[in-house]
Amino acid sequence: MPDATLLLSRLRGEPQHMQDLVSLVLEDLLERPLAELVDPQLLGDAVLKGLRSSLKNPGTKDWINERLQAGITQLKADNQSLLRRVPRDAVEPVQDLLKRPYSPDPQMLRAMVDHQAMRNLMRDVLTHSLTDFASMLKPPTKALGTGRLAQWAGAATVAAKMVGSEVERQLEGRIKVYVDGAISHAIGIAVDNVCDPKNASEYGKMRSDMVDVALAFPVSTWGEELAKLEPKALVDDLHQILGAAAASEELEKELRGMLENMVQEQGHLSARAFLEGSGLEESWRPPLQTLMLSHTRHVVESQVFADWLHKVCE
Repeated sequence: MPDATLLLSRLRGEPQHMQDLVSLVLEDLLERPLAELVDPQLLGDAVLKGLRSSLKNPGTKDWINERLQAGITQLKADNQSLLRRVPRDAVEPVQDLLKRPYSPDPQMLRAMVDHQAMRNLMRDVLTHSLTDFASMLKPPTKALGTGRLAQWAGAATVAAKMVGSEVERQLEGRIKVYVDGAISHAIGIAVDNVCDPKNASEYGKMRSDMVDVALAFPVSTWGEELAKLEPKALVDDLHQILGAAAASEELEKELRGMLENMVQEQGHLSARAFLEGSGLEESWRPPLQTLMLSHTRHVVESQVFADWLHKVCE
């Protein structure tokens, strides 16, 4: 019969035993075929049951709301810009990515932007621009003195105002009719401009510059913007969307089908063989093993583990 006190002493006093245990676990995971590690039926059911259970629990939504509100409160209190928080070495690759020339498909872009909200925006812009331009064409009225010429000019000004008000009223009506007809044409010009390969570099630079503009604002500003989204209502909407998705039989079929296809295509390979050539095992195993060892050490040194080990050895 093994002695629990001796086993506990060995595990706690000789670190190599715990290192060997962690290494054995990782090796087993890496050498097992993916088909043994992933059971589509079991994993699919576990994911959906966990999701459905969380959505049914009212405490989950409250917990998310509390975390969001606490995060937004912290952001609002931070007056430093994001430039002080984000390393420049991390920003530049993002800007390089956004700067790459890209010309979207005109038909797809038009379908997305030709919306009533965009038409209202362009109507306001065009109407104000044309109205302002028309007002600039009105003849200026300047004082010409007190003589007969001034009297004639005054009379002419009164007449001009009477005629001008009627012309202005008709002009406003024509501007409205013209703008309503010109909106589609304006949207087409905008789409063609964005999709023209000659302008791809310019729009790429604009996307890149937007990163610097965004990072220059204080963190508190972003906190205020997030607060405008009404996080509680946002969580409620997301909760409803996830609830509808989780209840769908189609989601269950899609999830299982995706897992079954993965196992069918790659299931004969071990995890190590699947990762071969990617560099992921070499890059991630050392820090992962260190992390697992640290957690294992905490567990082994706890009284809960000692009590469990004594029960096993009885």
